[in-house]
Amino acid sequence: MNESKHKPAVDKRRIVYFIFALATGIVAAVFGASWIHENSDARSVIATAFSVLAGFLVAVIAVQADERMIRGASWRSDFYRLQDVKRRLSRHRDTFQLYLLVLMLVFVLSLRIAMPHWLQNLLERGTLFLAVVAFILSFRIPEHLMRGYIEHLERCVEKERKG
Repeated sequence: MNESKHKPAVDKRRIVYFIFALATGIVAAVFGASWIHENSDARSVIATAFSVLAGFLVAVIAVQADERMIRGASWRSDFYRLQDVKRRLSRHRDTFQLYLLVLMLVFVLSLRIAMPHWLQNLLERGTLFLAVVAFILSFRIPEHLMRGYIEHLERCVEKERKG
């Protein structure tokens, strides 16, 4: 069997969206770092938003890992469905780790540790960059969830139709 037939096609829209998120994060980091400099309200909003997003993502991961999402007509279809679920879970795990990194940086900034100005500036820019990128990437999560559930429901309907 030729495995290249079953490799997922490159999703150009996802790549363009990721580049857009990176570019927006860079612009925010370059021009907006002063927004979080000594601004505890802004840091608090970032920490709250990413705490909520992290909790939501844990629930998403738990639901996506449900084995009922895999059951198909044969072991072969289950195998390919499992590969798709693994890819989605991997993306969600990476997003979750990005959320935690943003929270860690906000925590470090909130400690008001005496550090050189250049390091403070770098941390603020890095925090804003990652926060903007992570936030923009989060807009795709509902689409991924919806697509996965619709595919599952379509398989259920097809199974009932055939059997």
